[in-house]
Amino acid sequence: MRSIFSFSSLPGLSSLSLSLALLLLAAHAVRAQSAPTPSPVQPVAPAVPAGPPTGASSEEVATDWKFVTRLSAVATYDDNIFIQPNNPEDDYILHVAPSLGFGIGAFRSEFAPLSPTPHFLARTGEEDLPRKDFAFIGYTPEGVFFADHGGENALNHDARLAARREEELWNLQGELRFQSIEDTDIDVGQRLRQKYYTASAAGEHALTGKITGGAKLYGYRSEYATGFSSTDMRATAYVDYQIAPKTSVGIAGVLGYLNADSGGNQMYQQPLLQLKYQPTAKITFTGQAGEEFRQFESNVPNRSQFVFAANGSYDASDSTAFTLSARRETQSSAQYAGENIIQSLYQAGVRQRFLQRLYVSVNGGFVHNQYENNRAVATVLRRDDYTFGRVALTGDLTARGSLELSYEYRNNDSSISTFGFTENLASLGVSFLF
Repeated sequence: MRSIFSFSSLPGLSSLSLSLALLLLAAHAVRAQSAPTPSPVQPVAPAVPAGPPTGASSEEVATDWKFVTRLSAVATYDDNIFIQPNNPEDDYILHVAPSLGFGIGAFRSEFAPLSPTPHFLARTGEEDLPRKDFAFIGYTPEGVFFADHGGENALNHDARLAARREEELWNLQGELRFQSIEDTDIDVGQRLRQKYYTASAAGEHALTGKITGGAKLYGYRSEYATGFSSTDMRATAYVDYQIAPKTSVGIAGVLGYLNADSGGNQMYQQPLLQLKYQPTAKITFTGQAGEEFRQFESNVPNRSQFVFAANGSYDASDSTAFTLSARRETQSSAQYAGENIIQSLYQAGVRQRFLQRLYVSVNGGFVHNQYENNRAVATVLRRDDYTFGRVALTGDLTARGSLELSYEYRNNDSSISTFGFTENLASLGVSFLF
């Protein structure tokens, strides 16, 4: 499944880079200020509470330049490493990922998820700081080693530059990211080298006591060793009105352009309604819904469809937490020239803590991919229904280190049989943040 992005071929890169440079300078300016009063974040409940390093105050943690390192390793048995419908090949795979970050401010919690290994439950000591001002650069090389298929060994890369500045009435943030990954792709139906780039800049400002406005610029590019590349660029603006102490409603607009290297380019617009609801500190929900209007630079007629995005969480107790998310979006196919993928994703999870230091988590979901032509060629008429589920037992080894045993099931039911598959993975992973 795709997740990363590009600025290398996006217009306005110089202005975005300048914005990020300003953000870096703004984060550095925090040194000259008194202790800030930002909004709290929702951390994973720790087995052993972890605060700032011994002898350091919260202000020092938030404003000192520092190096952060993380080491993650995962050993996996995969019974279908090439996601094939027949005669699957299995293997044992070792992922080793050392990470290095350098920056200023409370960026440890932002840096830790960079590792390809799941975040586990490692505490950074910065989750409870009231403000999230930071600027950092991080890099994670990941070595992938196969026991029986040595020709599939790979070195993956993940590099990221990110910054955020918060004040009482406004915040600014930006990110540049690059990933190069050797992995399977459901659309293509095999292992291949994939490169993703992203660039984003966003800001929000409280216009009055009840009205908040915001905007975001976002660029995404995907490239494949044997596949068709694409670039997606969009601008978003919104206004929210607080109708109750815990509830805000608003309107948003998206203007985007999808450049399909192998098909018809597309302009699209999304008028949206949105809701932000947080009745208690333990329950949060955000949602968007509206209609998308898409115009094609080809002989394909204009189309419209219902689009949505939702995220929710419920911390039922200090030991139990539930999450859910859903979205619908359009991508350009890497497998077929002149085809889009309309993707609808639904997923949910629950995590339960036992004996203070052990956690059981269950996550699963469903993805429906519908293929549609974006130029006047024969439609592929492919449909994929992808189901996945994962159960894991995680133990906190230290306040910043975890050990995890997991099992994951994946199944793709495709209308084209050569893209259907079933896959089972069993993994043992360890992760430490230093």
